[in-house]
Amino acid sequence: MAFAAVGLILFSFANAGWMMYIILIPYCIGGISTPSLQGYMSNQVPLNEQGEMQGALSSMVSITAFLGPLIMTQTYAYFASDHAVVSYPGAAFMLGAIFTLLALVLTLRTLKKV
Repeated sequence: MAFAAVGLILFSFANAGWMMYIILIPYCIGGISTPSLQGYMSNQVPLNEQGEMQGALSSMVSITAFLGPLIMTQTYAYFASDHAVVSYPGAAFMLGAIFTLLALVLTLRTLKKV
């Protein structure tokens, strides 16, 4: 998750297309966190509750698939407009990095309890 956050931060400052190819390396490494966390959660839940856990995860993915584009397009529209306090077209990526870092902190706190 930390690699994904680093990738998102770097995306927010990229000002040339070629940079995206290099930044994809840490960002894609961060992508392995989702299956590994799902596997860990699956091991923590009894067999008769596996469907409930997978359903809850699918529900969260659906909610974020709906809310994410709404939040990120509005963030981009504001920071890329003329009436923004600061012109920062990469603000949506930075907001994604903040959300990812928040998720990382919550995940680490939860894993310490287990």
